Amino acid sequence: MHFLIDANLPRSTAQLLARFGHEATDVRDALPGKTPDAEVARYAQTHRLALLTRDFDFADIRNYPPAEYAGLVALNLPEDAVAAVVLNALEALLSQPALVNQLPAAWPLWNRAGCDSDPPEFERSCRAPPHRLHPPAWLTRASRLEGRLTRAATR
Repeated sequence: MHFLIDANLPRSTAQLLARFGHEATDVRDALPGKTPDAEVARYAQTHRLALLTRDFDFADIRNYPPAEYAGLVALNLPEDAVAAVVLNALEALLSQPALVNQLPAAWPLWNRAGCDSDPPEFERSCRAPPHRLHPPAWLTRASRLEGRLTRAATR
């Protein structure tokens, strides 16, 4: 899976993701400094990257509907969390492949919209699922894990 690392995460996040077999692009290398959230989100959409952030604005499904992204992972950690705490929380998440594999970026592109055609046909014959009023099951499960991840990060 390929992640877009938001500027509010340590640079060493890319190395941690690589250790778990994921690719990473740091937003600080891809976009100018202080890029607004909407542009960061658009970059993630355009490049089909799962966005990894500590900015809880991205957890608002009204502004950032999960169905429109390859994945949105907003880590809910204290503002004063140091890099080690952030990386510990992220490692606790990445250590649960069953949860990580629920992110849309882990699915074949043509199956995200329920299409059976090959990828080249996807663009012509399939449409992304409509925006849902309720968060998808993977987001709900991720929310329930928030308490456990926070406890794991502070140990």
